[in-house]
Amino acid sequence: MTEATNTRDEKATFVKAVFDFMAKLYGDLAKTSYVVLQDVASEAWGYGGLTQEYRYIQPNQD
Repeated sequence: MTEATNTRDEKATFVKAVFDFMAKLYGDLAKTSYVVLQDVASEAWGYGGLTQEYRYIQPNQD
């Protein structure tokens, strides 16, 4: 996910949802099964040859 675009509560909700889904999918999932989120700087990733930072600065470039 792009750094600083989601709140702590949103991240916590997502981690719980993923853990619950995996537990449902695989059965008895150990509590030490981790869900890891990566906050990636907007200038460090993108698609179609444009970074997310560029898309923020120059909207409607898609």
